[in-house]
Amino acid sequence: SAFSVLLTYLTIQQLTKNRLVGVITSLYLAFFSIFWLYAEVIEVFALNTFFVILLLYLGVQLYNSGKRKFLFLLAFIAGLSLTNNESIILVFPALIPLLIKHFRMISWKNIGASVLFFLIGLLPYLYLPISASFNALPNSTYQNTLQGFFDFILRKEYGWGISSPKIYALDQLKYYFHILTSELKGVI
Repeated sequence: SAFSVLLTYLTIQQLTKNRLVGVITSLYLAFFSIFWLYAEVIEVFALNTFFVILLLYLGVQLYNSGKRKFLFLLAFIAGLSLTNNESIILVFPALIPLLIKHFRMISWKNIGASVLFFLIGLLPYLYLPISASFNALPNSTYQNTLQGFFDFILRKEYGWGISSPKIYALDQLKYYFHILTSELKGVI
């Protein structure tokens, strides 16, 4: 979470070219009650927040510099972030405008390398079949089959992944906007 605040400062400072705006924005994030709550709790959300901000930071770096290393880092972190929480996929469309500026970078070589880096980022998923082959996942519902692997990746055991009922998803969306509006009322 501390690195998330630092990356927020660097991203905002890069976008606005104003250090004060970067400091104010990063401090606002640091003391935002939900952010603070998940900074203290051992859960996937603090790392997910870090990945979101890191993806945006790398996208801004790519946008400003046009260097291929940021494209490849972006692809790697995109793959790695998917191993933490599938909700990160909602950030990917926001990166498209940052990539469009450097459309000239689109070549088969760069696409191939980006796909390779993305797949390398997904390598932590190899832990599942390797651990299961040694019976090292005693409390998990993971089944060491191809279908079990995809069920685990798609979070079917959690009840909020792709197989979740639409009513549950709508309830979560209502709750999200309730929290968001109550937080904004405290600021305004």
